[in-house]
Amino acid sequence: MNNKLRIVWLIALTLTVANVVFILFFTFHISHHKSSSCSHKKDTIACLMHHELDLDKQQKILYDSIKNSYRIKAEIYIDSLHVLRQNLMAELNYETTDSSKLNETILLINNSNQIIFKQLIEQYISIKQILNIHQKEKLCAIYCDIFGCSNPAHCHMQNSQQENNLEKGCCSVKN
Repeated sequence: MNNKLRIVWLIALTLTVANVVFILFFTFHISHHKSSSCSHKKDTIACLMHHELDLDKQQKILYDSIKNSYRIKAEIYIDSLHVLRQNLMAELNYETTDSSKLNETILLINNSNQIIFKQLIEQYISIKQILNIHQKEKLCAIYCDIFGCSNPAHCHMQNSQQENNLEKGCCSVKN
């Protein structure tokens, strides 16, 4: 393989690993923090987040609405990723692979991964807008775990500084 193809493969692999880590993170958290009020598997993540963020009744309604909106958008690309990965593996299983088909499939996988990641960030921003400063800290820490940040302490420091400034009447918290 030439260097360009290796780089594309590396990017595709990295994005795929990031998606798997995200899924495993929530699976791990769910198994250790399962709420008794969660009756369905797909509701478990929402219940976990309701609990972790200590959402009030109105925030739970808004959070669920945000999650459902982004889930609907993401499902299209998630389904597409499954098909694309199957196509990629099928092509790799041939005795001689078509490098143009591989490149095209890798680019489509990368595109889908980028779209899903962008939607995740948009979802984070939307959720953040309904939270108070302490909940924003918790949300930041959760997403730092998801993204594998080496030091999630910056969430606490930034929000604590913003809160101190608010108490002094110096500025407002960014949403």
